Order: sequence, then C-alpha cells, then structure tokens
Amino acid sequence: MPPSPRPFSVICLCAEWCPTCREYQFVFRQVGQAFPNLRFRWLDIEIDTEAVGDLDIENFPTLLIHRESSVLFYGVMRPMTENLVRLLEHISGFSTAECHDYIRASSMHRQWQTSPEIRHLVELISRDDK
Repeated sequence: MPPSPRPFSVICLCAEWCPTCREYQFVFRQVGQAFPNLRFRWLDIEIDTEAVGDLDIENFPTLLIHRESSVLFYGVMRPMTENLVRLLEHISGFSTAECHDYIRASSMHRQWQTSPEIRHLVELISRDDK
C-alpha cells in the first residue's frame, strides 16, 4: 500500500505592523481549528526573513497552500473567513492525482510550481514539517 500523502499546509504571510494582518490572525486561527487535518502556519515577513527570502509580497494577507511539492494557491486573500473556508473546502479533499490535474489546468498554477522564490519557501516549510 503506498504511503498516504502528507497533509496540506496553509501558510499566511503577514506583518505585525499591518492592521489587516493583526485582524486576520484571529480568522486564520479559527479556520485552522475548523480544519484540524491541515497544517496552518503564520509567518511574519519581518521576522521569518530566511523562509520568505526574495518572495515579492504585494499585499496582505498573502497565502501559500501546498501539499508536498504541489503549490495549489499563492496570492492575496481577501481577509474574510468565508473566502479561506471556501477555498479549503474545495481543495483539501483533492487526491494527489487531483492536485496535479488542478495545477495543469491553469498557467498561473503551473508558474507557481517553477517560481524559485515560492519553491524556496515550500522547501523550507516542508523540511520543518517533517
């Protein structure tokens, strides 16, 4: 029997100085409790500089959702509970094959897989999750 895939990781990239981020942190924690089978991590771009590396954060909150090496979402998320819940309900049930199909379906999704900055963050997070 093949090993089961590792759980999805949901990373929020924010900054303590950002009022929207401070408010969203509560939402992010609540959603994390509602999805106990997923891994949630909050990264402050000013503190976690090694992980963030050269990633260009255009706005807050920015989310990265991945399973193993497959990036399923990277971008700004409107800071509302229902937006994150809807996205997680949609992708969290994906099998490994469905993750690959989801990535192949969009040029933007394919770009996330090859971005050196996103790959760097995924590799560091994946190493920490082991």
